[in-house]
Amino acid sequence: MPRLAAITVALVLIAGAAGASGGDDARWVVHDLTRQQARTLDSSSPSALTPARTAATWCGTPVQANLAPNALAGSPVHWVYALPADGPDRFSSYGSLMQSDAESIDAWWRGQDPLRTPRNDLAAFSCGSQLDLTLFRLTQSSSQLSSVDARVNAITSSLAMRGFASRHTKYLVYYDGPVEPDICGQGGSSSSGLGFAVVYVQACPGVPWNTTAVHELVHALGAVSSSAPHIARSPTTGTPATTRTT
Repeated sequence: MPRLAAITVALVLIAGAAGASGGDDARWVVHDLTRQQARTLDSSSPSALTPARTAATWCGTPVQANLAPNALAGSPVHWVYALPADGPDRFSSYGSLMQSDAESIDAWWRGQDPLRTPRNDLAAFSCGSQLDLTLFRLTQSSSQLSSVDARVNAITSSLAMRGFASRHTKYLVYYDGPVEPDICGQGGSSSSGLGFAVVYVQACPGVPWNTTAVHELVHALGAVSSSAPHIARSPTTGTPATTRTT
């Protein structure tokens, strides 16, 4: 196992175990991934380590809810396609791309450690078990979500208000709206274990979405590193908290 991947897996396992303990949401830590930083991940990214795969076809029906029961028991990663109030709905194209990304991340992770991989939230569809994908249209417009700080707060708070706030679930969001070009995604967690990872699909040309997704998911699971402070609010309490980029 490559040293970086080994460290990543270890951090994820430790953070995942700690996240189940509960607590308050006062400390909400969010991390940015810039395009320059993403390029340094090439040697350990899913796109670099996973052989070329046939694109998956997602066969479910999009709903703005978390389907139950989960096809797999345990604490899952729930995938969400989110868009601004005035944004075009491109879920018909993105659903299969997200399914493909989930499969590539799973294959890459198992290649690093065949005994441990994130457990995706799956639902039983006509073609078999696939991602339980949520289609989530935000109430804010593209212009209201133009600020990177306002955006991550709005996305996480809106999801939490609609019930996507389980301390035993991590939420991986593909946001399909106008964004600054050089911030690929943001991810973080609170002291309670609540965690979000957001991929900005219109940002960072040339950076694979699965690379951003797995990086931010690690932060949603609780792994952190020290660098410049950033400000966000707890999605459930609104409490300001210092965040760090990485």
